[in-house]
Amino acid sequence: LPFNATEAARAAALAGAALLHPSPPPGSRAVTLRDGTRVLVRPVTRGDADAVRAMHERCSLDSRRMRYFSPKPSLSRRSFELFCDPAHGLTLVAEGPDGSVLALAHLIHVLDPGVAELAFLVEDAWQGRGLGRALAGLLLGLGRERGLVELRATALGENVRMRRLLASLGGRTRRTGEPGVLEVRMRLDGRSAAPGAVDPGPGGALAG
Repeated sequence: LPFNATEAARAAALAGAALLHPSPPPGSRAVTLRDGTRVLVRPVTRGDADAVRAMHERCSLDSRRMRYFSPKPSLSRRSFELFCDPAHGLTLVAEGPDGSVLALAHLIHVLDPGVAELAFLVEDAWQGRGLGRALAGLLLGLGRERGLVELRATALGENVRMRRLLASLGGRTRRTGEPGVLEVRMRLDGRSAAPGAVDPGPGGALAG
């Protein structure tokens, strides 16, 4: 790097300070799924704590492992507080007709300028109904509104559904230094993602 340790620390602190001025939260949006069900997507609030924890508990171990890379038994209070902290990023909840939380979607701040990390978790009973695609599309739109140039997502190589979804939205997959873990990059400014995409193999379309 062209910086010594002190300069790098100062640069990181400056970038961190810049991230402490978040954009205003978006308004609520209604989403219609493939089967006609209407779902409300809105920013998370601290009043959602119990509903979000209940949604995590309804998710299978495999769904939680795909999201957190481990079968997270429950959502900690610290994790939920981060979801609600604008300095950490933006978290959306998808709320079903009965008021229960069906999914979470995140735009997480990172130190790279113009970049955020994308992640989401959809309850098993609502997977395959278009909710994940709707949430991913909303996050891409919000990223553009906030002036971001790239969204990134980290996924297990075996998470074919996630990889296909993000590929269909223009994602390009790269290997990481961790075995079995891939990074998907989606440009929001019309430029191509950085070179180094990997072949998705027989599992399906190029990941993202």
